[in-house]
Order: sequence, then structure tokens, then C-alpha cells
Amino acid sequence: MELIYQIEKLQTRVLETLSEPAILLNDEGIVVSTNSAWEKEQPHKELLGGETNYKALFEQFPEILEKISGILSGKDIIFSTVFDNYETTYTLQVLPIKEQSRHIIGVLLLYKNNSTLAKREDIEFFQLIAEYSKDMIKVTDVAGNVEYASPSHEIFLGYIDESNIFEYTHPDDLKNLKSLYNELINNKKSCQIEFRKKNKYMEWVWVEAVCTPIQDKTGNVVNILIISRDISERKRMQFDLEFMAYHDHLTGLYNRRKMRMTMDECLSEGISSKNRFAVIIMDLDKFKSINDTYGHDVGDLVLKEFSRRLLDTKRKDDIVGRLSGDEFSVVMREISGITEVIQHLSVIKPLLNSPFIIPELNLEVMIRSSIGYSVFPEHADTVSGLFKIADNALYKEKKKRIKIAKTASSRIKKLSN
Repeated sequence: MELIYQIEKLQTRVLETLSEPAILLNDEGIVVSTNSAWEKEQPHKELLGGETNYKALFEQFPEILEKISGILSGKDIIFSTVFDNYETTYTLQVLPIKEQSRHIIGVLLLYKNNSTLAKREDIEFFQLIAEYSKDMIKVTDVAGNVEYASPSHEIFLGYIDESNIFEYTHPDDLKNLKSLYNELINNKKSCQIEFRKKNKYMEWVWVEAVCTPIQDKTGNVVNILIISRDISERKRMQFDLEFMAYHDHLTGLYNRRKMRMTMDECLSEGISSKNRFAVIIMDLDKFKSINDTYGHDVGDLVLKEFSRRLLDTKRKDDIVGRLSGDEFSVVMREISGITEVIQHLSVIKPLLNSPFIIPELNLEVMIRSSIGYSVFPEHADTVSGLFKIADNALYKEKKKRIKIAKTASSRIKKLSN
């Protein structure tokens, strides 16, 4: 009974307010109503009476059939396409009609002859669609000035009084949104975009928007129809997955995969623009003994502390990562040459190698790091070559440290004897 009531409500409140031809399908895809504008133009000659299924209307248009079928099977699809009945070209807009539970109870098909601009008397149509779809529906002019915003904006953003679509858009997304408007005006085809809007709590909310150009009788785009929804949760999951894919779980630094990607990018930039960059590799001396003496929990604290020091001592555009175990890497972008790398290392080495105090354990752990580096293009012109040279330099320094330590130990023994 509820379904019948809602369909009847749509027939009486919506269809006759529309100036363009419109069809209402029920949840089985059967045409249950048309409006007066339809009777005048009749875009489908196939609609002759009786129960007509949408498949008979669009048998020559498989893409439209597929999308309407998807809506009727429960998919939340809103789309706009060009429909040509061999006499007149229409812009066909297809929207799912839902009840409060978001269950799809029908489909509304709206035909815009020569893409005519929706008139003010169509506002009730927009309001009703917003009521059932819960998506945010907005109409702007070509400059982005808002002419209509559905009440659902207040549910998701906390306001509906935005005067311009660009007003509360994230600065980093403004360029893309403005470019999209230019594309809509020039190409006159629907586009999709993801961007951030500020809500009433001054937080950035991700929205996904389908933007459709609306043209006047001369073919000029005069309005943009925007149907958007909040995708913040989906974006959070996406960011979490990306973080897991490219970051080390213990330290939060970039992982080996991301560091390799960064080195590849630097190499491409270096080849094309002749910029120098350096690859630095370092590990912690006697880290195994720290784990064996104090346990892996302390070892993890040491790795985190060393990571923090690397971040604190890096230059603005440098990239820091953990390759594996106690092995770390830094990529120094756009350097002048080897001398700059040597000077930078001479400054950060004392900071990296200072004792690490753990007050809650009343413990002081000595941190020592061996470091090797290579510079593009002086040492190598491939990532693997740069990595190998830096790795070899690290182990040369480590052997040197061990030799010095053994010599010092031998002298101490002689003195004690």
C-alpha cells in the first residue's frame, strides 16, 4: 500500500509541474504515468497504451537499458545521456525514486527537448527528488552562483545558504573544479568529480559529484546541475589503505616500496632537468645486541626514536623511509653536489648518535649509526647503481668503525696489563 501511495504522490505532485516530457516507471520497470508535456511531444512512439516496459522503449540503446536495469536491481545510479528518436534530440536524465528507507520504488525519466533549461516551476521536482534520494542537488549558473540547493545539504554540511559553488571548496580542489566547469561549458557533456567542502564545524568533507550542463534553446550552457553525496568514509578507508601500502607500520616512515618509487621519480626528474639528488642509507650499529640485552620492546622504541630524529634533521623536501629492520634511507632532492651531502651529514650525525634516554625504564641506550651515500649523476645513473654504491659505502664505514673499536680495545688491554 505504501508503494502505491508513494507512486500516486509522485504522479500528482511532480509530473504535472514539469515543463519537459516525463515518464514514471514503477519498481518493475513498467510505465505507470506520463505528464501533459509528454502527450504533446511523445519522444517514444512505442508508448501507445497498456503496460509498456522500459525495455521496449530503449531496445536500441543497450547502455540506457543496462543502467535502468541496474537502478531497478537496487544500484544507486543517477545519469544523464543523449537520446535521439530520429526526429528530435533530447537530453535524458534518469533518477531513482526512493522511500525513506532508501529502497528504490521507481524511476523518473526526464526528457529535455534540445536541452532546454529547467524552469523555476521545476523546483518542486528537485525538492521531491532530494527528499527521496537523500543526495545533495544543486543548480548553479556558469559562474558557479547557486540558484537552487536541496534541503539535504543541511543534513550533510549543516548549511544550504552557500552563494557560490566555489565558496566553501578546499583551496587544493578549486583549480580542478573550475576546470571542470570550463569543460562542461565547452564540451556540454556530464562529468564526475571528487572534491572537499567545508561543513558547519569547519571540517573538510569529501563529496562525489555528477555535474550535468543544462543548455538553452540555442545550445548555450546556462546552468549546471550538480548531484553529489558524502564519500568521506570511503575516502578515509582509501587513505588508510594507501597509508598501509606505502608506510612502515612501526615508525610511520615510508616503506621500501615507496622509497623505490621516490628514487625512480627523482631519477626521471634528474635525467630530464639535470637535477642532482643523493641516496643515503644508514643502519644502527649493534642493534641486535640492544634487542638481546633489553628486549624487542626497547628495540622498537629505539627504532621509533631514530625515525623521529631523521624526520627532525631532514631538509624540507627530503624523503625519509625505513627499508627493513634497522636499515633506513633518506633521499636528498635537488642538491648542488657531493659537498652539500657531506656538510649535511656532518651536521646531523651528532644529533642521530646522541644517547637515547628512556625515563620510565631508567635506561640510557647508546645509538650509533653507520652511513653511506651516493649522488646522481656523479656515482651512478640508475637507481640500483646508486643504491649499491651507497650500500657499499655504509659497510666500508661500518668495517672502519669495527676496526677502530678493536684497536681501542686492544690498547685498553695492554694498558691494563
